[in-house]
Amino acid sequence: MQHKDCGMNWSAGFPDGVGCEAVGPHAALITTRVRAANERICGLLWEVHAEGEREPLRYGLCLARAEDNFRVRVQVTGLVPGHRYHFQFTLDGEVSPVGSLRTPERVEVRSQHRAA
Repeated sequence: MQHKDCGMNWSAGFPDGVGCEAVGPHAALITTRVRAANERICGLLWEVHAEGEREPLRYGLCLARAEDNFRVRVQVTGLVPGHRYHFQFTLDGEVSPVGSLRTPERVEVRSQHRAA
């Protein structure tokens, strides 16, 4: 299920655009699917930027495989609660549309103690 604050955008090399799932206060799962020509496996670069920042906060490489229909899911950690982030993927020089997400505010759990 796509998080309501995630941007869902589309381009030719990324037929499903980009999206995100399972957004928590400190982590999110960013996703895409690529169109691969005559390949069984493709390497993609992914990056996540804090809103307003030019340098990526997190980045890395991931693999899109034919047996997964060239869909990738990347777990991004180290995010800050209540902040907006932008993300994108790059495959062979083609850059995906930019997606966005907002992490939820941290929820504090209070323990309840009973007096005996």
